[in-house]
Amino acid sequence: MRVLCEVERVIGAESSELSSLDIRILELELHGSRTKAIAKTLGTTCMAVNSRFQRLKDKLHVTCRRSAAIRALEFGLISAPEHEPMQYSRGRAHR
Repeated sequence: MRVLCEVERVIGAESSELSSLDIRILELELHGSRTKAIAKTLGTTCMAVNSRFQRLKDKLHVTCRRSAAIRALEFGLISAPEHEPMQYSRGRAHR
């Protein structure tokens, strides 16, 4: 409940709900997938993926899709990759 309150405080109550597709796209981005790979995985187009990322960036109040994924990770909305521990910063993931 505390995480949801924090999400609502930072991104606004009206935008705090992310769909399961939003979560999946953010997870794929965090795992390093490119637009084409995300589109193929989800059975959609690159244009649809980019459009979804634009809305996610607006919802999460960030300027790039990587930052959107990191913000979602910080809020506990998605989980970090299990295969290798990574350190996340606003710019890049470091192994």
